[in-house]
Amino acid sequence: MTPLAVALVLAAALAAQPTTPPDLRDKGPNHVDVSEYPAEQQEHYVLFVDKCSKCHTVARPINSRFNAQEWKVYLKRMLRRPDCNTSVEQARQIYSFLKFYSERQGQ
Repeated sequence: MTPLAVALVLAAALAAQPTTPPDLRDKGPNHVDVSEYPAEQQEHYVLFVDKCSKCHTVARPINSRFNAQEWKVYLKRMLRRPDCNTSVEQARQIYSFLKFYSERQGQ
């Protein structure tokens, strides 16, 4: 097969793959000003950014309008991912931040 034929086959294969539409939450703010948050929540925010940004933008959870219960369900789902590498205690701290943040946002 010629290099051109290989390139055309690869291009056709890539074009045939389903694409996921972009998540609009990724386009919003990508940080939270936590300077006026309690010290504990500021620490939890740092952990949240470190852990959650490994798989997706920080903007995605920041721009999600979930209440505390919805965050609990969503976080459990994220923790089941194979490369999560987040301890139960770290998950508790991340949940604490997300709950605090969502309550401040009126969720």
